[in-house]
Amino acid sequence: MRDGDPGAADAICQHVMAVDPGNAMAMHVSGLVALERHEPRRAMDLMSRAIAARPDFADAFCGRGIAHRQLRQSEPALADFERAIALDSNQAQAHFYIGLASLERNALDIAADKFETALRCEPTLAMALANLGLVRHRQGRLDEAIQIYRRALDVDPLQITTRNNLAGALQDLGHAAEALDIFRHLDAETADPMPGANALTCLNLVPGTPEDFLASAKHWAARFAEPLAKARPRRAQDPDRRLRIGYVAAHGLCRHTLAMTYLPLFSAHDRAAVEIFAYSDLSENREDDVTARIKAVVSTWRRSGGLDDAALADQIAADEIDILVDGIGFAAGSRLLAAARRPAPIQIHFPVMSTTGMTAFDYLVGDEILLPKTVEHALTERAWRLACGFLYQPLDQLPAPAPPPVLRNGFITFGSFNRIAKVGPEAVALWAKVLNRVPTARLVIKSTVGIGAETDRRYRQLFAEHGIAQDRIELHPLYRRDADELRSFDGIDIALDTVPFSGVLTTCAALAMGVPVVTWAGARILERYGAAILTAAGFTEGIANDFETYVARAAQLAASPARLATLRPQLRQNLLASPLCDGPAFARSMEHAYRAMWQNWCALGARPGMTEEVPPT
Repeated sequence: MRDGDPGAADAICQHVMAVDPGNAMAMHVSGLVALERHEPRRAMDLMSRAIAARPDFADAFCGRGIAHRQLRQSEPALADFERAIALDSNQAQAHFYIGLASLERNALDIAADKFETALRCEPTLAMALANLGLVRHRQGRLDEAIQIYRRALDVDPLQITTRNNLAGALQDLGHAAEALDIFRHLDAETADPMPGANALTCLNLVPGTPEDFLASAKHWAARFAEPLAKARPRRAQDPDRRLRIGYVAAHGLCRHTLAMTYLPLFSAHDRAAVEIFAYSDLSENREDDVTARIKAVVSTWRRSGGLDDAALADQIAADEIDILVDGIGFAAGSRLLAAARRPAPIQIHFPVMSTTGMTAFDYLVGDEILLPKTVEHALTERAWRLACGFLYQPLDQLPAPAPPPVLRNGFITFGSFNRIAKVGPEAVALWAKVLNRVPTARLVIKSTVGIGAETDRRYRQLFAEHGIAQDRIELHPLYRRDADELRSFDGIDIALDTVPFSGVLTTCAALAMGVPVVTWAGARILERYGAAILTAAGFTEGIANDFETYVARAAQLAASPARLATLRPQLRQNLLASPLCDGPAFARSMEHAYRAMWQNWCALGARPGMTEEVPPT
C-alpha cells in the first residue's frame, strides 16, 4: 500500500467489509490507510473491530497502538504494542515503537535494545535504523551513529531528518565541511528552517568572515523569519516600572553550559527591578538538580517543550513580557522563530553568538571585545556593550588546583578539552606548529563525546601529515565539566584554544583549575570569546591576533615551568575575583541595560519601527 494508492486500497476494503462485515484483514488495512491519513480515531475504531473479530491479530494490536500514539495516549499504546509482541515476537514495528517511547523519556539503553530487536525482525526497517543512530548519537558514540545513519539512508535516501542527523554527527566529530555541505543541500531542497539554522551554526566551525555570516543569516531570516513578523506589541509606557524579563533557554536550564551563565544571573537579579520568566523546553524527566536551583530563583517557570514556535510566542505575549532574551541563537533547540513573531516590545540575544540576521531582534549584548566597532556593519541588531560581556559560575565546588605536570614529567603537556567538533583541520595544523616549536611536548585531546577507533585514527593521521609522531598525541573520550572531571586539567600544563571557533566554558574551566590558555582572536564573535575571557580574567599574555603569535605565546609559556607553577594558584584567584564571576555586579549591569533599553522605547512613544535611540553604553 505504501507504494500504491491508499484511496483505492481503502475503497476495496470498504467493499469487502460491506460484503463480509467481520473481515479482520479488511478492517486492518482500512485502519492503516486511516493512520497514513492521520485519522487516528477512525484507525482506532477499525483496529478495535479487527481485534474483536480476531483476538489474536498481532498486526491489529500494533496498528491500534500507533493510533494511540497519534492521540498522545502513551499507556494504552504501550499496552497494545506489548500485546502485539506477546502474540508475535517478530513484530518489528511494535518493538520499534516501544523503543521510540523509551527514547522520548531518555531511557537510551532500553531504546537501543528495542531498536536492535526490531532490526533483527526486519533488518531494513529504516525508521529503526535512524532512531538507533540517534540513540548512539546522544550516547556520544558518534562513529557508530554515523555508520548507522548511513545504513538508514542506504535503505531510504530521502529521509530528511536522518540526513540532518548524519550532518550533525559529522559536525560533532570534526567533519564540519562535509556537514555544512549536507546542511546546505537540505536547506535548498526543503522548506524546513532547521537545516539552514544548523548550517549557520556549522559556519562558525570553518574559516569565514563576519560579512559571509551576515549574508547567510539574512538569507535564512528572509525565508523563514521575516514572513512571520508582526508589529511590536504595546505595553504600559512607564519608564520606571518593574520590568518583565523573559529568558528563552530551550534545553539549557540544567547541567548545560547556558546554566553556568543564567543561574548566577537569575540568582542575583533585583526582584524589585525585574520579574523573571524562564521558558524551558526540557521535559520533566530531563530536569535535574541545576533545574531545581534555577526554578527556586525565577518568578515564573514555563515548561514550553510542548509548544511550537507560534504557541510559544503566544505564551510570551500573554505573559506581557517587556524584554525577551534569547539565549540559544541558531544552536540546537533554536526558538528564533518564536521571537520572529515579535511577542515582546524589545528583544535581545544574550549570551551573544552571532547576528541573527532578523529585524525582530533589537540588540546583541556583549562587550567591546566580543562586539568591536569593526563588526557593527555585519550585524542586523545594535550592539549593546557592557564592561564585561559574559558571566561564569561553576555548577559545583571547584577542586583545588594541582601543580603543573611538567614538574614531575620533565616535558610540557598541552591540552584541549573543547568539543571535538571544534577540532578541525585548521586547529590541527596550528597545534602541530606548536608541537614542532616545542619538540618534547605532548598534546592531550579530550572531548565531551566518545572518540571511537575511526576518529582516533583520523586525528592521528592528520597530525602525522604535519610531522607529529603518534606517541605525542593522546585522545580521550567523554570529558564532562563536573567537579570530578575538572581534575582532568591536573594532567595538562597549557590549554590550546580551538580555531576558528574558540572555547568558552572550557576556557573558563581551564583558568579555574589554574591552567593558562593560549587563544586566537579572529573577526567573528565566536572567534573572540577566548580573548574576551582572558582579558576579563587578567591574562592577556595568552591572546594572539595571528597564528604566528599564537605559536610563539604557547612556546614562551612552555619554556618556563617555574612560571607555570606560579600561575597555577594565581589564575584561579584572578578568575574568581574578576567581573566574569561577579554575579551581583553583572546582574546590575544587565538591569541597567534593560532599563536604558526600556526608557529608550518609552521615550520614542513605543511606536513600531523605532529607529532613533539613545546610544547604548
